[in-house]
Amino acid sequence: LAQAMADGDSALAQYSLEYVLTYMALGESISPPLIAEYEELAPVAALAQWQQTGDPAVLTALYPELEEMLPTQYLAADGLVDMPVNPFHGAHPLAGVPQQMTDWPASERDGFVFSPQNTVVNAFAYAAYAAMAQVAVVVGDHPGARDDAAIAARIKAAMRARLYDQKTGAFRDGVGVAHEAIQSSVYSVALGVASPAQAKTAAA
Repeated sequence: LAQAMADGDSALAQYSLEYVLTYMALGESISPPLIAEYEELAPVAALAQWQQTGDPAVLTALYPELEEMLPTQYLAADGLVDMPVNPFHGAHPLAGVPQQMTDWPASERDGFVFSPQNTVVNAFAYAAYAAMAQVAVVVGDHPGARDDAAIAARIKAAMRARLYDQKTGAFRDGVGVAHEAIQSSVYSVALGVASPAQAKTAAA
């Protein structure tokens, strides 16, 4: 997208998006392993590509692959993504589960405490479903758009209710976790989860 902004040529951005989706579609057979946040960014990148070009053909062609990037299998009844803990470059990686990065190198994670209902993964999931709802409208899948928008709304509501600490004005690292790494608040604000009042204190 940087090249598209500079000279108006979106071909490289389109190729990069198609390449990475093909790579991620290989799932467990690839090395290095899949990263949850990267998968969740795919619909966001695809939407940005369409916003830059106005050409729906790419979204239409990639729509099935984009749907596969959503963490639908990990959605819990409370609205949050509930994914087995599998930190990127952890000592005991879990086969078949996307690794969670939060930040890299690990020394930059501000002591982030990984948990199944991870704030960073959920913030990216919200952005993914919100973007996918818009993508679905573009390709004409209006029922899919409604479903994705509803899931995004549930994730946002659950994060605001269960992960924001009213006393400290920051987002916790996960459900049942007391620690509040800066990434938990940064991503919640940057990706549109935090309410205006929450964003004011979380970004302070």
